[in-house]
Amino acid sequence: VGSKCLLAFFYGLPMASPDDCLKSSHAPSSRQPSRQYSEVVELLSFEGCEDLRRAVPLPFVLRNCAEILASSKGSLQSYNLSLPVRNIDSFISHNWSVGRYRKWWALSFHFNFQIAAVASLLATLLATILTMVGILPFCQPAHDYIKGVWGRAVGVPVFFLVLLFGRNIADYFRARPPYVFLDKVCIHQSDKKIQRRGIMKLGAFLAQSDEMLILYTNIYLQKLWTVYEVAAFLLQNAASAYNMKVVPVSLVGMFLAAFWWSYVQAVAGISLTVLGWNTVWSGLIGLLGGAIYMAAVRTWQRDKLMMQERLLGFAVRDCRCAIDGDRHVVYANIAALVQAFKMEGLDCNTSVTTDDALDIFDNVMRNELRSVFKTAFDWCSFEYHHYLFIGFAMTGMLALDYVAVLPFSDCPRFHVAGAVMWTHWTLAVWPVIFTSLELLMSFKLAWTGWKELTFTVGASMALVVFPAVVYDLLTSYLMESATDSNMALALILALGICSITWAISALYRDARRAARDRSQSRTSSGMNVAKKVTGSALPEEECRSMQSMEDVEHEHGRAKTGCETAAAGIGGEAAADWDESNDGSADLSPLAI
Repeated sequence: VGSKCLLAFFYGLPMASPDDCLKSSHAPSSRQPSRQYSEVVELLSFEGCEDLRRAVPLPFVLRNCAEILASSKGSLQSYNLSLPVRNIDSFISHNWSVGRYRKWWALSFHFNFQIAAVASLLATLLATILTMVGILPFCQPAHDYIKGVWGRAVGVPVFFLVLLFGRNIADYFRARPPYVFLDKVCIHQSDKKIQRRGIMKLGAFLAQSDEMLILYTNIYLQKLWTVYEVAAFLLQNAASAYNMKVVPVSLVGMFLAAFWWSYVQAVAGISLTVLGWNTVWSGLIGLLGGAIYMAAVRTWQRDKLMMQERLLGFAVRDCRCAIDGDRHVVYANIAALVQAFKMEGLDCNTSVTTDDALDIFDNVMRNELRSVFKTAFDWCSFEYHHYLFIGFAMTGMLALDYVAVLPFSDCPRFHVAGAVMWTHWTLAVWPVIFTSLELLMSFKLAWTGWKELTFTVGASMALVVFPAVVYDLLTSYLMESATDSNMALALILALGICSITWAISALYRDARRAARDRSQSRTSSGMNVAKKVTGSALPEEECRSMQSMEDVEHEHGRAKTGCETAAAGIGGEAAADWDESNDGSADLSPLAI
């Protein structure tokens, strides 16, 4: 969609039929493109300056715990990390005032979750197989059945290791990494002339990106320049709703807290089995992990409520801009994009004022970003497979530990019943518990002080006590009964079958939704941008009659746009914003927000 001819096609198309457009004497001639057309081409094209189109391999960004995100100060060395590319896999949009580690976790979650989940599952299966063949030992508690421990011991650590360092490990084996845009390394920071040219092409970087990755915090939609990044991507990209990925930083924190709690539970379970700890100590360990998780959930629920308010009441005029002189530059660029792409039913002869264009842009943001920021409005913060993997860390690894000792079991019925029951917990019970807890923790968000502490501790105790009670009264009873009761064993097997059926249907639903989104993204990316803008595809006659980009530039020159004016202003605003949080000590990236 970024081809030269496509940029020449979209401008000047009416809302009426193509034939009416050709008959209209007011429609711009293909050999006389308007000044606004040239401005937008200058905003969105690398024509004549392909050397500026650069991206950095993702492992360089994540290396040493994302050390490169520690500050916005750039150098020639950091610029040399990026390479000239033909296409950018992901445009990383973020705020420099957000902490380095929080952004590291968010990037790792977005890019590494799937490979981390697969690696954790394979490690647990390997531990299970090695235990079954007698290579790894199992535990024989006094007056109890034999139990495996290695699945719980290795599964969660492997997940965290691959989640945080998976791309660096893959880079060691020379796997092809994603190439991403990061302002600090893709725009020159020491040569001011190259720096200004790179700043002018911010919209072009977005036009050449397959996706826009937003590391969202509550200040994101309050900063005018990050809003401009959203505008440049949203207004030009027909597949923006599917290609714009939002990763709320606090939501990633909640997920990691849930995994931390699952590992604490695993350690408590192993301590009971191997070390013979008292149940009270294990309960206290579980309570500590639950409290950390509850605090993370409360933080996410507050951020979620604030995200809803910002999206529903979004107004670009309310965004903060440290340098007032930059505000009219951003407004002019947004107005040019709105006019060029004919948002909200504008026809080819309509010229909108800047105020009208900003009103149109506000409506676009409120409507289209609602689907992009779906985590802010959905009841469940994650998809089912995320909850499923948290449950796998909680009890799925325990189920495989029961399977691991089957060849050595004196009572195979007990271990089969245990494996099926804990599988039932993994597939059905834990997802319900976690979604219910999210709903519970969304109440009374205005509480602070002792009320907040009491509520969090009480919910944590409920989180620990409820599973323990259910285990004692139901799970343990059914497992013990299954040793000599066919009815109890049949009931357990029925629960397992129902849970597996429900899990398959939920995963199938998630997979269909993801496939539909990918299909719509590819379809939208492949279609003419004018189809989104005007409601009809561009006729082939128009395509053949359009002049090439080189002819347009020869006749009209390379128009100066507001971006050149912005080149001096962006750095000033960035410095002012950075001074507020970092005492102005750093030599800033010009795109620092």
